[in-house]
Amino acid sequence: MSDPLGLAVIGCGTISDEYLRNLTSFPDVRVLVCADLVLERARAQAAKYGVPGVGSAAQAAAHPDVELVVNLTPPAAHAEVAHQAVAAGKSLWNEKPLVLDTAAGRGLLAAAAQAGVRVGCA
Repeated sequence: MSDPLGLAVIGCGTISDEYLRNLTSFPDVRVLVCADLVLERARAQAAKYGVPGVGSAAQAAAHPDVELVVNLTPPAAHAEVAHQAVAAGKSLWNEKPLVLDTAAGRGLLAAAAQAGVRVGCA
């Protein structure tokens, strides 16, 4: 059996409850970091769901054991956070929409292909 997939949740607003409730229940997944612009919000979600790490989006993407970033930020921040994760060599799951326009989407997918990571979207 392989080790659980390490992931970070970036964006700890309302929708993060649904994601964290589910993700922390799967034995093959380990949520390692909750990140948000408002660190208190990230700390509260981390405490509520037993997540050991808290920090910024950059810190979450840089965590050595994170393989997948779950991007739950507001749509206007999706592209920036997604590119940050991909640039750090992390695969990505974005809440919808993937990004706000077609050109940004193509750019993100090209960056992911070049980095050898996967991108998915709700």
